[in-house]
Amino acid sequence: ADDQQLIKFIKELYDIIETMDVGSWIMLPGGWRDSSGAHAILHLIQRESEEKYSFVVCNTGEGVEYHPITLKDYPKEKRKVSLRVSGIPKKKLLEEGFWYMMLKLQLTAKDE
Repeated sequence: ADDQQLIKFIKELYDIIETMDVGSWIMLPGGWRDSSGAHAILHLIQRESEEKYSFVVCNTGEGVEYHPITLKDYPKEKRKVSLRVSGIPKKKLLEEGFWYMMLKLQLTAKDE
């Protein structure tokens, strides 16, 4: 993907994030590509207050082995398939480098 188009999209995403109502959510695709295919992940952003946001990663496939585990139903292991980070300052959530890398993973195969 053309980097200029990606940067334009990121700026549009910033406008959406900055104008979200408190308590509202947006959903964004995530994941990565490689020569054997792709893996999809879902990202959710919630505006908690005027200056704070939550970021949620939802994943049920590859990489879930790195998610927290519970043995409550031993011997069956259960993984947390969604991870939430709360209290993220607006300034941090709107860092261009973070979004560039997050979105670039979806557009560029690993071996590129």
